[in-house]
Amino acid sequence: RESFRCTVTSVSQEPALCRNCHRRTKDQGPKMVSKVISFDEVVKTSIETFRDTFGCDPDIAACAPGRVNLIGEHVDYNDGFVLPMALPMVTVIVGKKNYTPSTCEVVTCVEGIREQKKAQFDSSSLARGSPKWLNYVKGVMFHFGQSIPGFNAVIHTNVPIGGGLSSSAALEVATLTFLELLTARKFEKPGDKALICQKAEHTFANMPCGIMDQLISVAGQKDRALLIDCRNLTVQQIPFEAEGLAVLICNSNVKHELSSSEYPLRRKQCQQALQLMGLKSYREATERSLDGRSSTPTGIGSRTHTHINTLQVGAKIGGGMYLRIFG
Repeated sequence: RESFRCTVTSVSQEPALCRNCHRRTKDQGPKMVSKVISFDEVVKTSIETFRDTFGCDPDIAACAPGRVNLIGEHVDYNDGFVLPMALPMVTVIVGKKNYTPSTCEVVTCVEGIREQKKAQFDSSSLARGSPKWLNYVKGVMFHFGQSIPGFNAVIHTNVPIGGGLSSSAALEVATLTFLELLTARKFEKPGDKALICQKAEHTFANMPCGIMDQLISVAGQKDRALLIDCRNLTVQQIPFEAEGLAVLICNSNVKHELSSSEYPLRRKQCQQALQLMGLKSYREATERSLDGRSSTPTGIGSRTHTHINTLQVGAKIGGGMYLRIFG
């Protein structure tokens, strides 16, 4: 669960209080309002909630981290290279078999969820539905590839929901790891686990995401960035540690859902650009093949199909040349 020295700042979107009249004002800007709860607190709350809900202690526990991406946005679904790293913030699932053939009962104690927090369903008949957060769990179960016995489980996380740190991928990977422990099935290759979780998001969350979020959640390591080749799913652990080095993540508290954002549109635009160039993948593109494509009938523009070379950044990070990249 240990990952990186990482500071997370949460910024309020509410107007600040005027010191004189104690009324809200927009003139004083944002203020710090919260901090990320600890891993130990997430685990403690999960176990206590399970005990209070089901009258016994869980005997299975799994977790998976969120991520931050250093470079390579929108490249993972274009067969490119990305360079994310795992975070100390994780999603935790605790539970146990309930010795029914297929009845599953799942509770979330994540704050900020406005849907029902407890749901019962049948593992032999999985379909999208409400609440939305449960679709990520159901999707992983659907693509797991074998029958799943009935179980009870509690989910908790300190990954900010909708904050761009891949809370959905963390939930998917934690679910898959939980199912491995529940059924004694083990996936040897990180890429295989990531692909199942990606399929779950495609089919049950209606989100055409790439592979990056799921693969870094599966394979991320402490003090390492992960260079991912999104064509063949090979990974390289890149040392990312130095005296005085820290990663600062600012949580603006602006919430989003990728499925309702412009993410699906960007993916469609990238595919349109490939078709215009007569290519199957951006890995086949050269600067020459991009000449004359900066303006297209679809309005895609060169912004869609040009980006910084992730391999060069990975090499410089591996050599400790942080200031030459980010300074």
